[in-house]
Amino acid sequence: MPERKGDRYEAIYSFHLGDYGQISVQGAYLTTEDTYLSITGGTGIFAGAYGQVKCIWSSEVTTISVSIQTVLYFLLERFSQRFARGVACNPVPPSPTVEASPAAKAADPGATGPNYTE
Repeated sequence: MPERKGDRYEAIYSFHLGDYGQISVQGAYLTTEDTYLSITGGTGIFAGAYGQVKCIWSSEVTTISVSIQTVLYFLLERFSQRFARGVACNPVPPSPTVEASPAAKAADPGATGPNYTE
């Protein structure tokens, strides 16, 4: 197996999703390939959530903060149907080039989840 140059981090995240609650995530993050982190729990409608978060590696992304911000893909196994109704849409395939809309970046009403803040 060829040697890969890159880094490995132990990652612990908590994602605040406005009035819906929070999702907690933990696991090893690799900078050489796609990585799955475990969803360790949640609050609000995510209470009891489990599953994975896929972090997609791209050689075009040079910092951890940018890659985490742009390429997380939540694979929730269990969560409230209220959340599913609130965010029903056609999902965008995960990609390092995907960006939030200008309205979502500005946290305009209706462009983000209720009470989602920067």
